[in-house]
Amino acid sequence: TGMFNPNLGNTLAFTTAATERMRIDSAGNVGIGTTAPQKKLHIEGTGAASEMQILASSASDTVGHTAGIGLRAEGGEADSALRIKGAIFFEREAGSFGTGKMHLAVNGAQSNDSVTLAEAALTINDDRDVGIGTTSPGAKLEVNSGGSTDAQGDTDLLVQHSSAASTTAQIQILAGNTGYSNIYLSDTDSYSIGGFIYNHTNNSLTTRVVNQERMHISGGR
Repeated sequence: TGMFNPNLGNTLAFTTAATERMRIDSAGNVGIGTTAPQKKLHIEGTGAASEMQILASSASDTVGHTAGIGLRAEGGEADSALRIKGAIFFEREAGSFGTGKMHLAVNGAQSNDSVTLAEAALTINDDRDVGIGTTSPGAKLEVNSGGSTDAQGDTDLLVQHSSAASTTAQIQILAGNTGYSNIYLSDTDSYSIGGFIYNHTNNSLTTRVVNQERMHISGGR
């Protein structure tokens, strides 16, 4: 156990049990598990399935507490303001075995404020449901800009603007002005068993049922 210069100029290596564990090269790059670090911190494992090279852990078992990694895209500040504007949080939920949900959070304020859990933009819960604009997705994918109404039945995609009566939820499919905007209703036998096809060249809408055109609306008629 100790440290040595591996005859590579200004390089310093550290060992335990007669095996090199960490190296700092002449550029100031730090390598753990590698003798050729390529970035300021380069951690290399064995490459096994589900292997993790970094563990961020919270010492608390309290529901709502988090383990997190902060991200900042500017240098250190003389005023000591952290200004961490991006983060990945893992939030502890009720139950055993440390289960919880993961959040990707962003703070866009032009201020010294750092990002918090309340600014989560995307959430994956312990059922692997994904929420954008909500931390409690009610479907496999929920996109929400302010509503609180639950998804019904076996809903896989819920797009919600607000639960207020006068608001509008919207899905836009944008194609070229000579292309097509299509929605296919598929099953395991056919990807186009049903659907809606909008032709932007002649501005017509076609409805498909059982793999055949059943209705065609052209020229706005």
